[in-house]
Amino acid sequence: MSYRIVYDLAATRFSTDTLNAVFPDHGFSSDQYLFFELGGDNNLYESYASRQRILQRRVRNWSLIAMGAEWEVMRQLVTFAASCEGGGMRFSGASDTAAETYIRKCRAIVSEAVTPDTLLQKMGCGVSLQIATLGDECPEWRKRKIETLTALLGQPKGTDTHQWFVRPLHEMKDAAALFAFGYMDGRPIYNMASVSVIHQSKLPLMKDLAMRKPFAF
Repeated sequence: MSYRIVYDLAATRFSTDTLNAVFPDHGFSSDQYLFFELGGDNNLYESYASRQRILQRRVRNWSLIAMGAEWEVMRQLVTFAASCEGGGMRFSGASDTAAETYIRKCRAIVSEAVTPDTLLQKMGCGVSLQIATLGDECPEWRKRKIETLTALLGQPKGTDTHQWFVRPLHEMKDAAALFAFGYMDGRPIYNMASVSVIHQSKLPLMKDLAMRKPFAF
């Protein structure tokens, strides 16, 4: 039976003050998070070279799987946890993973979320934000939100559907725009985002970043 293997997890936190500094009109009332997962299917393999030998390993990729306030992120992750029941998803090295175990691990990662600048040492993330204009049927509230988004990010591409490409780890205004208007896209965040990672340590990504923090004197 095919199932998903979760190899690693990571999270970053954007403070309310920082987001409101670049987009005060929205009025963020709580910190916002991006939550990432390294995962792949158990029956898909890729080849790679190691010491002049061709080896195979299971395919795995980083994805942005949840965003928003802490409760919004956990609500989405609890939904994913249902896949653990019946063996549809498990942590790497485990014969099975209980939904409660997945939720507990995710909650711990959220509590340890690093700053965007810290995560940027190892990860890049781009998000394609697409918002349909709805033409003459577009309600006034939607037009106002699109105008606000255009003022924040600049002129979009496209006509029937406006398109912006944002980099939330690189630009705080991009992050603010994503958190404030991402719901208008309508697609799951994992279908909107692309993630690239430079991570050569054998440690989990969050632990590797923690080891790199400067000591306080």
